[in-house]
Amino acid sequence: TALGGTGCKSLAKRAAEKAIEERTGAKSVDLGSSSGSVEVNDGKGTRVAAGQSVRLPSDWPSFVPQYPGSTISVAAHNASTNEYTAAMVSGDTPDQIIAFYKPKVTGAGFKAEGHVNAGSLQSDTFKHKDGRTVIIMVTEADGKHNIMVSVKNG
Repeated sequence: TALGGTGCKSLAKRAAEKAIEERTGAKSVDLGSSSGSVEVNDGKGTRVAAGQSVRLPSDWPSFVPQYPGSTISVAAHNASTNEYTAAMVSGDTPDQIIAFYKPKVTGAGFKAEGHVNAGSLQSDTFKHKDGRTVIIMVTEADGKHNIMVSVKNG
C-alpha cells in the first residue's frame, strides 16, 4: 500500500511528538523509536531524555560521571532550578558505587554533609561552600542497584 509500513509509522510518530509538544509546551519532542528513547526539550534549557539509549547532557557536571558499566535510564537538566539528575542501573554494590563517587565529589571541593544507610537504601549528601549540593542515592530492586545522582547548583 502507498501509506503502509515505515511511512505510516513515521507519520504516527511525528503526530504523537507534535501532540506532546502542544500539550506540554515543549519546543521539541523526539520519541526516538529506533533508539528506544524519548527526548523532550522546552527550548528554555530544560531537557529530559529517558529510555534505552540515554546519555548524559553535554553540559553535565564532569565531577559526577556516569558510573562505570552502568546503563543510564534518565538524564535531565532543569533550567529553572539549575539542577541535573540522572538515573542509572548497575550490578555493583551500594558500597562500590558510593566509593566511586565520594572521592570525585570531595575532590571537587564538596564536603560530606550526611549519610543514610537504611537497608536497601543508601544515600550520601555533599555540599559546596558556593551552595551547590550533590546527592548520590542507591536503592536495590530485582537484584540490581538503581543509582540516582542529583546536582543542584546553588
